[in-house]
Amino acid sequence: MTVSDKDADTVSKIMDIIGYENITYLAVFEDDKLVFWSGMCKKPEIVDRLRELIREFKATRVIFETEEGEAIIGQKDKNMELFLIAKKDVAFTLFELIRSLLKRP
Repeated sequence: MTVSDKDADTVSKIMDIIGYENITYLAVFEDDKLVFWSGMCKKPEIVDRLRELIREFKATRVIFETEEGEAIIGQKDKNMELFLIAKKDVAFTLFELIRSLLKRP
């Protein structure tokens, strides 16, 4: 799985539709390398900690809800890891759209 320029453009278009104000951070890792990211995060180390949790507990998906009304979703699938921090009411839809886009052949 590789994030092509076309896929990155499509992800950006999806984010434009949903609105950047709803998204705090999006990161895609392949083979332990950051290959795509977007957004701002005051504490990006939260993604590093989620990656550690996924490895430690051999989980495939982690989901947290913050007191500020955001959802933090992370998923590992083979050599790809996807992490999203977004407003709770759009986070799951956006996560599934991006995940399905990146999974297609």
